[in-house]
Amino acid sequence: MRKKILITGLAISIILVTWGIYNYRKPHTNAAASKPAFSLSANELFKQYEQNEMAANKKFADKVLEVRGTIIAIEYTDSTANIELASGENMGNINCSFILSKEQSNKLPSKNSEINIKGRCTGFLADVNLVDCVIEQ
Repeated sequence: MRKKILITGLAISIILVTWGIYNYRKPHTNAAASKPAFSLSANELFKQYEQNEMAANKKFADKVLEVRGTIIAIEYTDSTANIELASGENMGNINCSFILSKEQSNKLPSKNSEINIKGRCTGFLADVNLVDCVIEQ
């Protein structure tokens, strides 16, 4: 009996370690290949969250959205960028997170540019947040 428990525990451990290594090495994906569930302006998206956050989360959370708006801020780190789109409201905006290679960082549009961004909505926390973003042409 003890031997069976030991073998089962060892098998489960091997499966968990294999799964962890697979997920750690899995390449990062973005929203480029995904068809957007909704296409709307930054102003429309923010207003829906501002009016009823729970209903907006049911509608948009974990879905790919295409959002158009004006860039009001761009922030870079080593391998990421955040573009903030104006919502037309004083209380918050649309925050779009990108994972960039060094070549891509020179290709981002400048502040005050009109842009379409596709990304996965993660909800509302002062700003509406989109992750895994790509710039749509």
